[in-house]
Amino acid sequence: MLKPNLETPGTDSVIPGVTRQSNIVKLQYGDKGELMLRLGVKNGRTVILDAYNKAPLKIAKPFYLEPESGEIFIYQMNPSGGMLQGDVYRQEVEIEPGGRLFMSTQSATRIYRTPQCCAAQYNLFRLGRDALLEYFPDPSIPFAGSKFVGDTEVHLTKGCTVFLSEIVTPGRIKRNEVFQYEYYRSKTRVYWDGEPVLWDNWCLSPRQNDIASLGICDGFTHQGSLFIFSEKVCQGLADNLHERLLEQKDVMGSASLTVKNGIAVRLLGRRADQVEEAVKSCWDIARRAIIGLPRPHVRKY
Repeated sequence: MLKPNLETPGTDSVIPGVTRQSNIVKLQYGDKGELMLRLGVKNGRTVILDAYNKAPLKIAKPFYLEPESGEIFIYQMNPSGGMLQGDVYRQEVEIEPGGRLFMSTQSATRIYRTPQCCAAQYNLFRLGRDALLEYFPDPSIPFAGSKFVGDTEVHLTKGCTVFLSEIVTPGRIKRNEVFQYEYYRSKTRVYWDGEPVLWDNWCLSPRQNDIASLGICDGFTHQGSLFIFSEKVCQGLADNLHERLLEQKDVMGSASLTVKNGIAVRLLGRRADQVEEAVKSCWDIARRAIIGLPRPHVRKY
């Protein structure tokens, strides 16, 4: 299990409502949702070999959009409607060699006001040889007064391919809640055969910094990222993605190589759908280059 580290960003103090015992941080209240999946391959299709969930997390019935690849499509569901203070969600997914998984959420993640304690989500993905993971959760919406900590850890090996996306909105725009959350913290760590190849750690704190200012968002409101990992990654693919982003009228972005087998794509926009379309466009280009298939048309409604 992933162990949470819920210290307030930028300080050494612990968030109110959190206790610490033997270096293990525990929230005093909130839901402790869990989702654990083990996937393998049977008769050319990726299937669920083992599963466990604890409310409010669960999954919808899986389906297949690409019969030729056998990739399984799974939606994480949360009937509670959003994350409250003290909520801690943990996802652990193991994909056995040759398995292929597309995973998303049923809708945007709403992070409600957290006056006493943050909400947190921890994701752990372990991929066997030649496995594929495509993780595209819907955008996160941090409400006014909310605090959120996210931590994603991915372990890869030979032949693996990964697409990881994250989109963050400034809040409930139609209620004029633009950058009124306390903080949104997100950490992504990727390991290739135990070697760290990406350590991305960023924190948005509108109460402490003018997020919309020059040098941060520069007037943009929505942020997005797409991390791509494969042994087929090359400078030419990163250049193609960068050129595609230059063609986007409403989105500013760039793509560059990571230290090993990876590309990091960063985006800024003023609407969630514009950032999502830019991410999908980059995903389509990279997917064709790496696995020889266009991005699937994913429907949720």
